[in-house]
Amino acid sequence: MTFVIYLAPLSVYICSLVIFNLATYFSKINLLNMQIEKFSYDNKIVKYFAIATVVWGVIGMLVGIIVALLIFYPNLLTFGGIDLHAGWNSFGRLRPLHTNAVIFAFVGNMIFAGCYYSMQRLLKARMFNDTLSWVHFGAGN
Repeated sequence: MTFVIYLAPLSVYICSLVIFNLATYFSKINLLNMQIEKFSYDNKIVKYFAIATVVWGVIGMLVGIIVALLIFYPNLLTFGGIDLHAGWNSFGRLRPLHTNAVIFAFVGNMIFAGCYYSMQRLLKARMFNDTLSWVHFGAGN
């Protein structure tokens, strides 16, 4: 008897799912005018944001490697008795450069590439203005 008690709500749940799915399926079909909608997306801006992501990632991580080496080898920038330590390439100046390049440039471009890619597909519409997308790309980089 307890088996029937547990099985009854499950069968009601499954039947309601089937009915709901069939109702939504048949409500979306227009039998008189069956045409497939075609959408065109602006993939060029997504490609350029992805390229900028890779470029800024390489730059930021190379600076990070140099900063990490400067921690362990403070005389890294000394070659043949010539000290190449200037004010701009000290550890205190290169560390913020590394963190800002990785956080804002690398991750920011990655986020914007994902937004430009997914927004157009989720909304099934092109961006409002392609010129504004390029202004955003140019101002961000």
